[in-house]
Amino acid sequence: MSFRWTSLALLLAVAELSQAATIRVPRDQDTIQAALDAAQPGDTVLVAPGRYRERIQLRPNVTVRSDGDETRGEIGLARAEATILDGGGAGDRPGVTMAKGATLDGFTVTNVGQFDEALWQRHYDSHGEELGDDEGSVQAEGTIPAIRIESVDCSVINNIV
Repeated sequence: MSFRWTSLALLLAVAELSQAATIRVPRDQDTIQAALDAAQPGDTVLVAPGRYRERIQLRPNVTVRSDGDETRGEIGLARAEATILDGGGAGDRPGVTMAKGATLDGFTVTNVGQFDEALWQRHYDSHGEELGDDEGSVQAEGTIPAIRIESVDCSVINNIV
C-alpha cells in the first residue's frame, strides 16, 4: 500500500514539473509584466533582447531570464547588456520587486531608483542604528532601490544595475 502512495506522489510531482511553460516576450506576451501575470510557479519568462519600459513585480517560483547564451559583453553578459529594463525615471516603485523562489537572470536595470545622499550618509554614519528592528540595514529610509528583495530564497544573477 505504501509503495502505491509513493508511486502516485512521484507521478504527480513529475507531472507538475512537466507542465512548466516558457512564456516568450514579446512573442507570447507584449510586456514582461503581462508574461509574469500569466505565469504559474515553475514557469520561465524568456525575454528577447530590447528595451522594455516598465517596472516589474516577480511572482513566486517564476524565472525571468533574458534570451541568449553566456557570451561575455563589455561589462557583463552580452544578453544582459542587450536586454534592458528601463523604469522610465523618477517613481515610487523599484524597477524590479523580487518574490519568494523567483529568479531574475540577465538584465540591465536602469532609469529607476531614488538616492538621497544626505539620508544615505546619515545611515552610513550611524551604521544603520537609526533603523527600527523591522527595517533592513541594506536600504536607507527614503531611498528606492533598483531591485527590491522582499522575500527569501530568490536569485538575482547576471544583472547590471
